[in-house]
Amino acid sequence: FKQKTAYEIGVRLVGSEMCIRDRFPSMRKYLTPNRDQSLLFPPDLRDWIPEDHLAKWMIRAMEKVDLSPFYRYHEEDKKAASGRPPYDPAMMLTMIFYALALRESSSRKIEALTYSDIGARYIMGNQHPDHSVFAEFRDVHKKNMEWAFAQVLYLCHSGGLIDLSLVAIDSTVIKASANKANTIRTDELEEDLAKAICEAERLLRELDAKDAHDREELKRRLKKEKARIDGFNRALKHLEAMNVKPAIKRPEGPKAQADYEEKRSSVRSQLAQIFKESRQTKGLSLHILAEMTKISMASLSRYENALRTPSEQDKLRIALALDLDAGALPKVLDKIAFKAAIPRINTIDVESYLIKREQTYYQGYLSQIAVDSKSQVVVAAGISPTNSDQTFVAQAITQIAQNLQQTPKTIAADSGYCSEDNLKIAEEAGVDFLCPPGKLRPGAVRRSEPLRQMEARLAEPATWKTYLMRAQTVEPVFGDKKLNQGFDRYFVRGLVKVAGDWFQKMTVHNLMKLFRAQILP
Repeated sequence: FKQKTAYEIGVRLVGSEMCIRDRFPSMRKYLTPNRDQSLLFPPDLRDWIPEDHLAKWMIRAMEKVDLSPFYRYHEEDKKAASGRPPYDPAMMLTMIFYALALRESSSRKIEALTYSDIGARYIMGNQHPDHSVFAEFRDVHKKNMEWAFAQVLYLCHSGGLIDLSLVAIDSTVIKASANKANTIRTDELEEDLAKAICEAERLLRELDAKDAHDREELKRRLKKEKARIDGFNRALKHLEAMNVKPAIKRPEGPKAQADYEEKRSSVRSQLAQIFKESRQTKGLSLHILAEMTKISMASLSRYENALRTPSEQDKLRIALALDLDAGALPKVLDKIAFKAAIPRINTIDVESYLIKREQTYYQGYLSQIAVDSKSQVVVAAGISPTNSDQTFVAQAITQIAQNLQQTPKTIAADSGYCSEDNLKIAEEAGVDFLCPPGKLRPGAVRRSEPLRQMEARLAEPATWKTYLMRAQTVEPVFGDKKLNQGFDRYFVRGLVKVAGDWFQKMTVHNLMKLFRAQILP
């Protein structure tokens, strides 16, 4: 065996397999690629993927979907009347859904797929739109994504994947494209804006006076202050559009101030008496406080909501369990009784909100779904405008009735959806609504009659067995999205854009149900 130089190997051989074959002549031969071979005939993309490939199936599925709102937008767009024609909406939507099925949601990665993925090349017909084209398409059609969801849902219904015998609803927290550190109290907005403007003006003066080697750091700090100013102005503009005035720290006027101080003194004395009587009490709750002081739960809940971080809540529990001295007690009382639960707003994503889950606060959106128990098809979806689940029950019943022309027989939900209003809405719609009332609050006398009836119904073995289907119906959908696909954060801002993104994900979920069942009406 003669040792060859790197040059000789590079000239004579192609690929590691050929190097091994040359080194050991007795080994069997291998089929090696010839990447320099020119094609004798023009390539036909239809021959490059099999008939049952996801890309071909997705095209056939989208041909059965009514996309008139997408085409109507381009026909009514005055800017598009002249210039280069837009890309076909059916092709663009099919490409976006195909990429989401491959767990790629970024517009840049969708563009990369049009080069590297043969299925994407087939869908796009070897066209390669820029990533900004995909991003703009998703932005301008964000409101039409609900329409696409309804159309695909009708395909699932026509294919026999839905029977609406049992629908389970639930929500999950998806983080917003914003840091919770940028959430501030509305009464501090104007003050913080004034401070940021003053700081920006000071940096500008320093920038004019500094030498060249010191200017880069000042420019970075000035850019940061300008971003803060934009955020404060964005939040103020949103509050103005919502007709909400920023809260005032203290009442204005002598009489209002006197009433405030009198109320403050009254609550202070009552809580001080409770602290003295609860020296040996561990973890005294606000419900017991309300019962002992005759202060309304609404008032005390406002004080509890004002304590945002776990460290402050821990201080509250310690204060309730110990006999504090005169110096420490006023400070704790101020936190409990006099720090009002002033509304908060995030200066980056003004429509997102703080959501508490397991002693942790997240800046995000409550993403809602209703799932049919037969094949785990999502039959309704939405984003809660507040950090409460209560409003989605009516929304889900309405969505299902509009999209499928019928209402579900039974809806199962957890205690977060249970209320007398929702029970009444379901009864009027002819829906059997199963929802546990939850634990009875300490100090409450008794439940209302509708809630006691619901509690009695769930105590029946047959009804309880039906209700237990809820978790195994809806939770796997969230598990697939969060764990398998890694979708735990939105990368768009604003309620409308976030809702459009959520409907895209749920539409693809239903399309994949159809694809795996190989059903296409």
